[in-house]
Amino acid sequence: MLKNNKQKKVFFYTPGDCPRRNMDAARILEYFKKNNWQITQNTGEADLVLCNTCAFCKEKEDQSIRKIWLLNRRKRKNAPLVVCGCLPGINKERLDSVHRGLVFGPAELEKLDQIINARIK
Repeated sequence: MLKNNKQKKVFFYTPGDCPRRNMDAARILEYFKKNNWQITQNTGEADLVLCNTCAFCKEKEDQSIRKIWLLNRRKRKNAPLVVCGCLPGINKERLDSVHRGLVFGPAELEKLDQIINARIK
């Protein structure tokens, strides 16, 4: 999906209070580093925005929905937003109300290979 030779930048959000998403986050960040992506804290300079969600309870689901909405507003127009974590599998209908782009669940991390044209899997 994303091509060209310049070093790409990824903005990655993950909720800090979800142990399972934190474990996924560590794997995902290492994956991007191995594939020569730079991690950025600025959504406006990111070539890809990745939002790791938690939907353990309604409060966490609400937080995830708000964050997706906010990231959609802050990202560059041509930068894709990809939603991962448990929200896609728990409440896809609600997710669809704020996001129509790429999604994958915790057991589908290999989808990143296609999204970023990974060299190292």
